[in-house]
Amino acid sequence: MHTHSPATGDIPPSDGQPGRRAFPWPKVRYVAPVVLIAMYGALWIALHAKGGRGSTHALFQSLALAETVVALLLRRRKPVGALAGTLAVYMLFELDPLLLPAVLFALFTVATIRDHRTVAIAAAATAAGTALWPYIHGHAGSFAGYSLPRLAAAGAAAGAGLYLQTRRNGRAATPAERPADEHASAAATLAGERGAGEPHGQPRTLPPAKTSHAAPGPARPASTATAPSGEHGAGRT
Repeated sequence: MHTHSPATGDIPPSDGQPGRRAFPWPKVRYVAPVVLIAMYGALWIALHAKGGRGSTHALFQSLALAETVVALLLRRRKPVGALAGTLAVYMLFELDPLLLPAVLFALFTVATIRDHRTVAIAAAATAAGTALWPYIHGHAGSFAGYSLPRLAAAGAAAGAGLYLQTRRNGRAATPAERPADEHASAAATLAGERGAGEPHGQPRTLPPAKTSHAAPGPARPASTATAPSGEHGAGRT
């Protein structure tokens, strides 16, 4: 019977069927959002591309999109750096429709990984950058029609990331706490059984050890017997 072994280079399939390997769902979930953002950006650039001077803008837009895609692919190693790079390109090139989804997704990633203080700082920076850049560059904009939706989007992205982080940490802690509770309960039960019937605070005393005693033998007879006094008197006469 042939068995798989690391020495032969055979890897047993994880699903129990020969010749099949498990589908890499974690990698797909990691890359799929970035692919969607890249497709959306490419479509947006293609729809807004114009001849002449517009081709130069399309080139800069493509470079900005490429930089954003690379930053998002590296978001697991440096989530804050990915957000900072994406937000910087967003504010520098004034590409709100093109890069806004990438900025929000980078903020969502930070919220799912980092601590609450970092998430709060990242959310505040993202909200300020996305809502105030028209005023920084001298573009007139309506607060209710432009800034308020972006503030709400930044808050929703941070809130969704924190919710996912809390839920993930809760599921990871539940299996680890359950065995500890079971062991503690078993230890308490055993201690209660051992201490039943004993005075509180008194150590448990062991029963005295049994000692074996030899059975007494029969009495030894006297070596010489004393004759009664009547017999001595009869012998003298």
